[in-house]
Amino acid sequence: MIVFPRHSALRKLLAIVATLAAWAAGSAVASAQTARAAPLSAPLQAFAQECDTLRYGTILKLEELLRGLKSGQVVTPDKAGTIRQTEADLKALRTRERILVPTLHFPPRAGQIGRLPGGGVYVEQVLGPNEALVRCAFHMTVIVTRNKQSVSEVVHQRPLFKIRGVPTAEWEASADVELLGTFEIAASERYQTVDGQSATVPVLKPFDMRPIEDYLRRQSAN
Repeated sequence: MIVFPRHSALRKLLAIVATLAAWAAGSAVASAQTARAAPLSAPLQAFAQECDTLRYGTILKLEELLRGLKSGQVVTPDKAGTIRQTEADLKALRTRERILVPTLHFPPRAGQIGRLPGGGVYVEQVLGPNEALVRCAFHMTVIVTRNKQSVSEVVHQRPLFKIRGVPTAEWEASADVELLGTFEIAASERYQTVDGQSATVPVLKPFDMRPIEDYLRRQSAN
């Protein structure tokens, strides 16, 4: 457990450090499983820019964390180790060795690309060896008016998706599954519910990040 007795806002910075390695591992697995894509279209270039904006913002936050660690304003049980990890993360981000991917946002729409909120899904029903009905948990902070005053409130949404292209042999209904890769929301499809009714859900498919990574690294080299 890392303690920030005087700077509670910096708690989020160590959360960034803790998740960067997991993000990198998820990207490596997804890249190894898919083929290299064609040159980037305009929408994919826009997504690449979104990834790079996230990278830049994360660099600024990690630099703030590093300054706090070195000055003693940020207190951790393993100060030296946290400094080493933060410096390594900064190097990987500055050189674009590591590409950050934004999280999918609510409401879901076709064409969105990103990581799953919470890094996983809740399995509703396994449809086949590579398909399942799943729910993603979106947590959003909204401003509401109570007693004539504006206050922030967290709203939870758990829309249903059909996920395709992911091995589901070991999945079970009513279970949480960790999925750290990058996904794209495709067009909606119809499916038959357990009671025989027809319903429509958006489709989630694994997205190959290698063309995005290549594009951003070429931009860095220019």
